[in-house]
Amino acid sequence: MGDRRPKKEATSRVGDRPSEPDVFAEFGLDAAEFDVESGRGKSILSGQRLVWMTVTHRPSGRKVSGKIGTSKRDAARQCKVLLRELLAPFRRS
Repeated sequence: MGDRRPKKEATSRVGDRPSEPDVFAEFGLDAAEFDVESGRGKSILSGQRLVWMTVTHRPSGRKVSGKIGTSKRDAARQCKVLLRELLAPFRRS
């Protein structure tokens, strides 16, 4: 066992990256007041990858939904973009 070389460590880790601010906090909203449903899939007609999302404001019952085209690698970022678009009408000044 003394002849074995040490394993290489990854140059960057997920924990090393600075965390992005919460999308709800950006708009001055309380995340506990919202139900968020989301999913991924492919369009039947075009074959394009999609991210869909439905946001429901519990106190008022107001519901908004939307979908956005994405690539396989970019789906996580596009979820945040779509959430920002859907939360914009609920923004507090």
